[in-house]
Amino acid sequence: MLPAVDAAVAAAAAHLRGAPPDTVKGACILVASFLFGFLFLLIPTTRAYAPARHAFSVIVSCVVFFAFFDLAGFLELMAMATIFYAATRTRRSDRRVAIALCVYAMVHLTTKYVFTQILVRSDVKFDHIIAMMMLVIKLTSFAWSAYDGTRPEAELWPDHASSAIREFPGLLEFFGYVFFFPTFFIGPAIEFREYQLFIHNEPPFDATPKSRALPVLRPLLLAAAFAAILVTLGPHHNYFLCADPAFARLPLLHRTWRLVVAGMVTRTKYYSAWKLAAAACNLCGFGYSGNGRWDRGENVNVWGYEFGHNPRATIASWNLKTGVWLRKCIYLRVVPKGGKPGGAAALTTFFASAAWHGLRPGYYLTFLAGAVITQAGRVLHRRIRPLFHAPRSPLRPYLAGLPYTLVSTALTVVAIDIAAAPFMLWKLQPSLAVWKAFYYAPITPCLAVVALLEWKPVGMALDRLARSWGHEGERRRGKPTADEDVDLRAAATGNAASATNGPSESKKRS
Repeated sequence: MLPAVDAAVAAAAAHLRGAPPDTVKGACILVASFLFGFLFLLIPTTRAYAPARHAFSVIVSCVVFFAFFDLAGFLELMAMATIFYAATRTRRSDRRVAIALCVYAMVHLTTKYVFTQILVRSDVKFDHIIAMMMLVIKLTSFAWSAYDGTRPEAELWPDHASSAIREFPGLLEFFGYVFFFPTFFIGPAIEFREYQLFIHNEPPFDATPKSRALPVLRPLLLAAAFAAILVTLGPHHNYFLCADPAFARLPLLHRTWRLVVAGMVTRTKYYSAWKLAAAACNLCGFGYSGNGRWDRGENVNVWGYEFGHNPRATIASWNLKTGVWLRKCIYLRVVPKGGKPGGAAALTTFFASAAWHGLRPGYYLTFLAGAVITQAGRVLHRRIRPLFHAPRSPLRPYLAGLPYTLVSTALTVVAIDIAAAPFMLWKLQPSLAVWKAFYYAPITPCLAVVALLEWKPVGMALDRLARSWGHEGERRRGKPTADEDVDLRAAATGNAASATNGPSESKKRS
């Protein structure tokens, strides 16, 4: 990091009521990437200027990286990208090469985690490993798309066929994709075909509206609002205060309210970063997805996460692009086309998501809690919801509709906020302290609910009661049951969620 930049970041952190320097550094990087978007607009969008657009991204990402990080980190990222390019260029038709490259990328990233999170135990929250996480997604996606480009379309899943690379790119185009400046540092994760269509001004980008004021200002203002909330309320409402012994002595309702507020305030850091990245994508035109929509650069559905009606919907609203990557590059690679998802695909996706996030103990507590909460939500949906929504249910006139939704939303918000605490706290002791204050709610009560409702006498009695009130059941309507609806959303804090049963990207585009 350049000394002048380091001093400026430290001064800004001190001025912003002691904001963490890592947070200020991340904000500066994102703002710089956004501002460079204005210069990017000066380059014509015709195919003849495509090399200039590639080179611009490479130069900008390098300049910003050198200003805030170090040369060694840049050379490491460059070496990873070069290895992927050389291997896919020479052996892209070999499936084993794509698998080996994915394993290499995950092992390399995990090795960095071992050094920084276990051996050195660094508390730095924004370093070049963040860019490496995004690079792993880009490179593994590129390797699989290059392999798909050698296969007949009939052998591919629709998601894979839409992103297959039929004509292998040149070195400059490849590095332009890898170092695409609006997405290089924190995402959103993008695929090579998306980048290629954008650079060559092909559909839907050829119909990008000339006026981008509203698509840029909306996420930009949201990012500023979330940042203001974090700076003003963050010191007074955060998960670290919830881990204090005094917190556990507060009344239960007071603890619950404090925890929910702490969760919302803490997440504004992610919301601000992702919205600023989305604004940068929209400014340069990459965020346009066709039909007047500007959501290609969105990585989170804030309303869907904060007020989801069930754990599955809530977690599916978080880190959207990583979920797409897990689905297309991990989950569907284990499941052959036309095959039925099984335990191997679920387990592989879980471990890939866990390894990608890191080795902090808190991450795995959240993964475990998310899995249990999601399973409890599925059981409640299958066993309890019909009692309120069956046609002849005596509860339907009073509790179905809005009352049921409000209660479901409230329980989901509290459960998710308790489960997410370890993810933000990292360490085992404070994470367990928060859970203890709520009687280990993400685990013990949820497991009790699952055990009770799945106990055969209770389950059969509830099913008979629901059928007597006119509930037909999911299978009778020709739909898969909740148990058959394979869902990994909880297993990977929402990322494996969209990996397993979210709608395909090709269907979304159609």
